[in-house]
Amino acid sequence: MVVVARDHPLAGREAVSLRDLAQEPYVLFDAPGSSSYFQDLLAEGGIAPPVAYASTSMESVRSAVAAGFGFTLLVMRPPSDQTYDGGAVRTIALTDPLRPLNVVLASREVHAGGIARRFADHAAAWFAARI
Repeated sequence: MVVVARDHPLAGREAVSLRDLAQEPYVLFDAPGSSSYFQDLLAEGGIAPPVAYASTSMESVRSAVAAGFGFTLLVMRPPSDQTYDGGAVRTIALTDPLRPLNVVLASREVHAGGIARRFADHAAAWFAARI
């Protein structure tokens, strides 16, 4: 998903390509694993936007986007277009074929009982159905 400010010129579109964002500044969600995944997606899409702001806080990133710092990428659609600081963003689908982000479920051996196994099976089936 692409997130832009509510008043951004692309905000009215239902979907955009990475190429549509080539000249836009990028607000980097700099969490472990996320930053390299998103930077790789941009590179695979053939664009290298300048990083205008980076944060390990997703809400700080969304607030920076709402304030007009640039766009960001997320792997999911946030439940609200309202940011904690009162700003507004618009979440837009990407048209580019993107490689999926791997999801890992880990547990300590002590928690490998029946309920944990059923949960792991359910989670694996849920994600498999969405690929």
